[in-house]
Amino acid sequence: MLGTGLDIMLAGQKAWWQAPAHAAIEEGTGISRLPASIASFRLGRYAVTTRDAASIAAASADALTEMQAAVFQGLFSFTRSSNATYIDAGGNLQIAASDVPRFDHTNGKRQLLLEGASTNVVLASEMTGFTAGRRYHDGVGNVGVLPTGMSAAFGGASTGYVDLVSVTTDSRGRKRLRLEFNVVNNTGSTQFPRFRFADIAGASGELWSASFFAALVSSSHAISVQVEAQTPTGIMLNANLATGDNTIALHGGVFPAGGQNMVRLQLGVSLPTGQAWTAVIEVACPQLEKSPRCTSYIPTTGTAATRAADNCQFGPKALALIGRMAAGIVLKGEAIWGSSGNFVGGASSRIVGLNTAQTQISLGNASAIQVGPALTAPLPAFGTAAGWDGAGKAGSYNGSVIATSATPHDATFSSAFLGRGSGFANGWYDELVLYPFRPSSASLVAKAVAFA
Repeated sequence: MLGTGLDIMLAGQKAWWQAPAHAAIEEGTGISRLPASIASFRLGRYAVTTRDAASIAAASADALTEMQAAVFQGLFSFTRSSNATYIDAGGNLQIAASDVPRFDHTNGKRQLLLEGASTNVVLASEMTGFTAGRRYHDGVGNVGVLPTGMSAAFGGASTGYVDLVSVTTDSRGRKRLRLEFNVVNNTGSTQFPRFRFADIAGASGELWSASFFAALVSSSHAISVQVEAQTPTGIMLNANLATGDNTIALHGGVFPAGGQNMVRLQLGVSLPTGQAWTAVIEVACPQLEKSPRCTSYIPTTGTAATRAADNCQFGPKALALIGRMAAGIVLKGEAIWGSSGNFVGGASSRIVGLNTAQTQISLGNASAIQVGPALTAPLPAFGTAAGWDGAGKAGSYNGSVIATSATPHDATFSSAFLGRGSGFANGWYDELVLYPFRPSSASLVAKAVAFA
């Protein structure tokens, strides 16, 4: 009897995707229906219509809302032609193999991380080529060897040394280089002894970003971090190190026009005459990249390395759903950026995404409407919802007043991608929901909220 009773109880339970909270009201009919596909990257749960892809275009909305459990690979075809790093639930640095999506915890929760390609020009971010020992300013008795491409510049006629103590792998999986400085300024002017991670050719107008981890154990002087154009000197980006752990992210410094030809990532102090700089610093994961913003860490072991672009393409069922004459979409994410970045896009057209200036959400391609208020990228945690049919299109961002147009959606739906298309929308994605009908304006506003 217990077994029969248990079977009856389980039979009466609804699947998670059947929760009323997922339902939306259809525009024009007032009928409440469930979606036909849910991809919750945050929860690691997926569901999709039971209908085969070939029948989706002609099927009724009611038929398509009969769903079944799925897996990520059942909804998306994911490729990336290189390894890529991510942060796991414990805060540890991990490496995803090529063609493996990254479920990253940088923001303290599980999210799908999607990025375009980038190159780390720091030659040995994994500290390749290091030999422990002391390096003197006068060049006598130098036995320590810095990682490939890194250098120590003592400045002017200063004296002293830097001890290259060790390279260790910390509890987070990062290769840490420990340095101990003892530099004295015996000249008549202020000197700037510095430690350089990279020194590479740059050109006017380029955007450079830099990132690394630093554990500042102690220092007799304030330590400045700089992305600098040489020569003549022009500081592009800067920050200060605080005692303790520092995660440095310097975004989008413009290489100046003025005869400079090199860009450097370095740290150091302003050292007045007669003063000594003593410091103990550990550094890890240095990255200098030609990018408007810092991206995920790219390990290098002697030469510059490139992380290939993530390519998250809609699978047959998801593509057929979004390509219906009437459809709806809800997308939730965080810290997304990128000029003309497509949240969802075709190979050469925008379905929904950022405009060129990254100040608006655009729904549609050539005949687009602007959804929501003026924005600043990277976006905060957000939700956006859109719907369309033969009578036009509508959308909301973070619960904003609905934007509508009588012009139908004009994107090309022969292919569709998450986080890219004609432009990349770099960042973290929480959830994607597809409806096989156009949701009402009220439903779009209600569903355009950040993931809770």
